[in-house]
Amino acid sequence: MVSSTCFSGLIGTGLLLLSKYPLQDPSYKLFSMNGYLHQIWYGDSWCGSGIGTAWIELPNGFKVLICTSHFHAEYNRDDDQFLPDRICQALEGIKEIESKEHLVDAVIYAGDFNTEPQDLPHQILIKMSGLQDARGNETPKPSYNAEWNTYASPKERPVTIDYIMIGTNEDTKVITTHCQNPLSSKISGESISYSDHEGVWAQIKFQDQKDIAYDKPEAYDVDTLNRLNSQLRDVLRLERSKMEWSMWIIFMVSAAFLSVWKWEGPWSIFIVLILSYLFYLGGQFFKRITAISSQIDTIMALMNPVKK
Repeated sequence: MVSSTCFSGLIGTGLLLLSKYPLQDPSYKLFSMNGYLHQIWYGDSWCGSGIGTAWIELPNGFKVLICTSHFHAEYNRDDDQFLPDRICQALEGIKEIESKEHLVDAVIYAGDFNTEPQDLPHQILIKMSGLQDARGNETPKPSYNAEWNTYASPKERPVTIDYIMIGTNEDTKVITTHCQNPLSSKISGESISYSDHEGVWAQIKFQDQKDIAYDKPEAYDVDTLNRLNSQLRDVLRLERSKMEWSMWIIFMVSAAFLSVWKWEGPWSIFIVLILSYLFYLGGQFFKRITAISSQIDTIMALMNPVKK
């Protein structure tokens, strides 16, 4: 058994690749958007989320790219301020996979994606990359807040947010023979579950199909692109509004600071701290605006050929 730990962030990503076969060229790509550092009560941004990749060669010669990620959590579905983060993470995840998939015969992308099957980040992964859920068309069992899990909360509903996704090229056929949640409801001899999430286990077979006609799926779904473009533009307007407000506040606080510059006491230090925090927020908003604008440019480049 060999492993590759994905190191990043201030407290670590919690991501790990384990393999029976040697892991080749392990790497980790940090996502450009992952919450706010000042929201320490969430902690997501302190983890440095991204996508970890490595490839293995099976005894039959097949090469498989193995990837893992942990997307930003949702926290509040009715007012989901981190949906833009998961959208960008999904886009950057498949972009990283696309940059390497030509070197292998198949792709496995697994992790806690914090997105349900009908949500936009999940649709991006499925409809814009050719990846498929290893569960196939089966109705998935909850992987978080399952009623049999001892960590389940009555205030939350059971959801499916953990996946094993698979993809292949035109020369390879993939078959999922089994996919299930393998963990028992409690640790043997204990009164608690292994985790608040259920594990996901899949048995996958890869077959050579070089002599079989390959019906390549539509690479980019038009409805998903339109929905994505609209969502990102709404978010971009919101982030620009936040940055404008922070700049106005910085201006007003700076004016107040100049008026008390000669004062003695803690006021000057207090205002300097406020200004530092506001400049930090402005930088965070600018970073998010840059990342979202980049993704919009990518989406528009994909939409133009579709419209033609």
